Amino acid sequence: VGSPSAVFRAAAGVRGSHSPPLAFVALPRTNFPAGTVAFCEDSLLVAPASTGCLLGSLMEEGIAVWHYGGPRADAVILAFERGRPWQSFAGALMRCDDLAVQAAVPRAGAERCLVLVGWDGERLPLAVIPLSNITDLRTGIPSGAAVRPRADAPLPTAVGEGAWTVAALHLQPLGGRLRALLRR
Repeated sequence: VGSPSAVFRAAAGVRGSHSPPLAFVALPRTNFPAGTVAFCEDSLLVAPASTGCLLGSLMEEGIAVWHYGGPRADAVILAFERGRPWQSFAGALMRCDDLAVQAAVPRAGAERCLVLVGWDGERLPLAVIPLSNITDLRTGIPSGAAVRPRADAPLPTAVGEGAWTVAALHLQPLGGRLRALLRR
């Protein structure tokens, strides 16, 4: 969960105490700056490991991607190839074999794929980046990789026409369920 000033992780309360069953704990700004999105695999959802989660942040020219706990200066930039600029986005690390759009993605032997979905003010474009090496993004992301939308996630017709807009997105790594929080 994030806000303009911090990003939080959910933590279970202590059983048998008077603490709430769920609490939000602020993540260190140096490791997880505000406006950052985590891309984790389903097995790493509870406690992100520095080698198993990636972080991403919107930039004017694309999405910066770097390792959790690593410096943002090491980010690889995935440029937007076409379409409207994204206003917000979500993503997840998923098995490439589990993706319905896998035939449209040149995988080059990659087992893991970075799945990105964005809100551009009208649509929810979906892009897939194969990762042949998750520990070294400079060699693991194919040369020339870009945010190339392969499909659009469905939206109710009123969204994007002024009646509703997308306030937040979440992409679940296990099963690929996309959740969108809408607002008027």
